Amino acid sequence: MSALLRDLLTLSRAGSTHRRAAVNLNAAAQAALFKLAPTISELSAEVKREELPEVFADEMELTQLFEQLIDNALKFRGAAKPEIAIRSEQGSGEYVISVADNGPGIEPVFHEEVFSAFKRLQGKGVTGSGLGLAISNKIVRAHGGRIWIESDGRSGTTVKFTLPDV
Repeated sequence: MSALLRDLLTLSRAGSTHRRAAVNLNAAAQAALFKLAPTISELSAEVKREELPEVFADEMELTQLFEQLIDNALKFRGAAKPEIAIRSEQGSGEYVISVADNGPGIEPVFHEEVFSAFKRLQGKGVTGSGLGLAISNKIVRAHGGRIWIESDGRSGTTVKFTLPDV
């Protein structure tokens, strides 16, 4: 119950801060990885991260965004050892950041639905409140970006989001 209340509070506050500054996404991703280090180690997960850009944003919220996406990749894994890749590419006036995993994937029919609060595709066998992607969505939108999923529903999921170029 306390985890649910914490996540609801996080959802209500997501995107509401105005503490924007130049943020190195490498630092935000590294902070998230540090927080998730015990789980990463326990699962012998392999996490690869390419060099990420600097953006104008709230560093705490982007750290939380990376934490949500990486945590989902660890929770919703397949039988194989989890593999996660964090990448970025330059778009037109924006950066496209991706967090890809080798899990079972998400059926295309659910790609938009999973960003709704309390939407869970897994049963009670996986812990969580069902708010992680809703929080992620709110953070990205508050920063002027968009977020989406790419997956064939069979072999891995890539969550992509955009952030404006500094």
